[in-house]
Amino acid sequence: MSYSIVFSGELKPTVTREQAISNLAILFKKDENDIAKLFSAKRVLIRRDLSQQEATKYQLALANAGIVTELLIQNDTATPATPPSNTDKIEVANTVKSQVENVEIKPASIDISSLSMAEPGTVIMEHEHILADTVVPPNLEIAPPGSTISQEKPVQEPDIDISSISMADAGETITGKNK
Repeated sequence: MSYSIVFSGELKPTVTREQAISNLAILFKKDENDIAKLFSAKRVLIRRDLSQQEATKYQLALANAGIVTELLIQNDTATPATPPSNTDKIEVANTVKSQVENVEIKPASIDISSLSMAEPGTVIMEHEHILADTVVPPNLEIAPPGSTISQEKPVQEPDIDISSISMADAGETITGKNK
């Protein structure tokens, strides 16, 4: 049996379209504009005639790039599969194939044996109420409500002589130039 990998435009929840395009451009060593075309088609055949091991490695590499792909099984006795209608085809470069073949899947090594989970609705940590009068920065005092904190200072009127200034009539040219 052989396998094909098909992309339908679905992204992993944590990846934006721009991030996926950038990641795929690096993976395929193609221009981002060429990769963006993959997102405009309904279904895109990424690779076909792969062994199960190769298909799994390709699918993992594409998942790491941020896209969700489908793995389709092809029957070897049938005629070679043609891409479904409205499907573009892209061949992955040999360099990408070698990168994918070197991908090693490692199980997560997280010890969760000491963790426990509380029942839904359980209060895990009590909220601590802090009274306002207990939070006073050093060297500051709090005035009682209604106190006057500062006194209004009178502003002295500026001494400006405008006796030599006159005002022109409305519509009169004051610069000597007509506009």
